[in-house]
Amino acid sequence: MTAFISALILVGYDAVVLGLPAHGGSDGVETNVVEAAVLVGAFLAANGLQPDHVIAHSYGGAVATLLALAGDAPLSFTTISAPTKFALVLSEISAAFNLSGEAERIFSI
Repeated sequence: MTAFISALILVGYDAVVLGLPAHGGSDGVETNVVEAAVLVGAFLAANGLQPDHVIAHSYGGAVATLLALAGDAPLSFTTISAPTKFALVLSEISAAFNLSGEAERIFSI
C-alpha cells in the first residue's frame, strides 16, 4: 500500500497507511475483523481523523467495511483484492452488529 502513497500526497491528499495486527510486518499472530476494526477506529478517533476516501487491501477491505457500517461512510471506498470468501467475513460482521438474516442477505448482494 505504501507504493502509491507518495503520489497521493503529491497531489494534495493527506494519507495514512495502517498495518493491521498479525499482517505483514505487524506484531501479533492472529486477529479478526472486529478486533482490527476496533483498533483502526481507535487510531482514527485518537488522531481526530474522519477519512473522506478509503483504499483498503485484502483483509483491510473487510475491516474498512465494518468501520463504514459502524459510523459515517467515506465519500469513496475502494478495495483491492478483498477477501474472496466474503461470506465468512460477512458472518463476522453480521454477528458483531446482530444483523438479521434479511439484512445479511441484502448486504451480501
